Amino acid sequence: LRLLLGLPDARRRERTAAHTLYRLMAGAAEVTLFWQEGIQRSSLFDGKKVRSRFVDELIWEEEKQRKALLVSGQPPLTVTPCPVRPMPRERRGLLQTPPLRQRMKTVLEAGLSPTRLDTYLTCPLRFAFAYLCRLHPLEEVNEGDDPAAVGQLIHQVLQETYAPYLDRTVHVGDISPDQLGARFVAALEASPLRHQLPPDSYFMLELAGSLRLRRYLERQPETMHIVALERCLRAHVDRRERTYVLRGTLDRIDRRKGALHVLDYKTGGIVRPKATIWEDTDFWQRMELWTPRSATCNGAELLAETAEHLPSVQLPCYLLLCSQAKLGPVRDAAWVHLRENGEEIFLLGEDMEEMLRDAVLSIRIPALLGFIIQHMETTEEFSPRAGQHCGWCPYTTLCLQ
Repeated sequence: LRLLLGLPDARRRERTAAHTLYRLMAGAAEVTLFWQEGIQRSSLFDGKKVRSRFVDELIWEEEKQRKALLVSGQPPLTVTPCPVRPMPRERRGLLQTPPLRQRMKTVLEAGLSPTRLDTYLTCPLRFAFAYLCRLHPLEEVNEGDDPAAVGQLIHQVLQETYAPYLDRTVHVGDISPDQLGARFVAALEASPLRHQLPPDSYFMLELAGSLRLRRYLERQPETMHIVALERCLRAHVDRRERTYVLRGTLDRIDRRKGALHVLDYKTGGIVRPKATIWEDTDFWQRMELWTPRSATCNGAELLAETAEHLPSVQLPCYLLLCSQAKLGPVRDAAWVHLRENGEEIFLLGEDMEEMLRDAVLSIRIPALLGFIIQHMETTEEFSPRAGQHCGWCPYTTLCLQ
């Protein structure tokens, strides 16, 4: 393609580099070339260290003149013991200055979404960069897959599929797998993804998407009453004489066996909470008793512990939103794992004792969300929290010093 367009190719760049190197050497009285040997990877440039082909060519010319092979450690191939270490880098936080406090007040008054709470729980510094400093990630051309757009497309297909059944009971067989698969293919062909995705990714998505939606239908209950679709709800969280606003959009609410179940479609990965977190009485007592001036409990450590046990508070937020909407008794919330086989992964589960379930819904979830929001409002510094998420964080270079 470069040849057809008249653009320089790799061979031309190599000729240019060789010309530049040899011309510089020709004009010098003495030349010393340095390279690394015996090192596979280095944090300096994070790549494999290989001797330049130009150096190999110069060595070969010298060997032909001497009629002998050059030995490393003997002139002119001298070994230089020079341990090179990268500059130490550490993550730095961001102090909550008066302008940031004012911006935080505006954010809290507008209402927090589950996504923003998850962002703060994952890394407070990322939350500050994104929502307080309002630093937009660098816009780049996407030349590969687009998981976010695929997720939106599947959400749209499921919403359109269930829209005729709103406030009605759906039985097994009412929605056929062929019908759902055909709807997905039609939506995919009409979406911009047809022109944005690489051809191989598009064809794989067309086949895999239909197959996964078929498997999803196979795992749906025999009967369910559709209470709401894409419902926007608001709720309040009370904490230490302060009231915070929570808002969110729920993908679907079902009534099953007389109780409400909140469903959240997930086309990405799912990180489940620690199995025994809801039964850890000591953890919940510390969370309920914590205050910004607490001397016995460090807020940053408690936040990190919360993130370790509950990597996401999205489903707890949905349960609180649904409970305060007064649509009926709320029992549980689940991720619908569309990335795999459509399995419903419940937050609390059917085996939880009813007394513990009531305590989680009425006491522990409000305490959890209230703690995170109050810590967000009162913290003196937005500290970074290192982890796997740093690999795809758009602000990684800002917190490393």
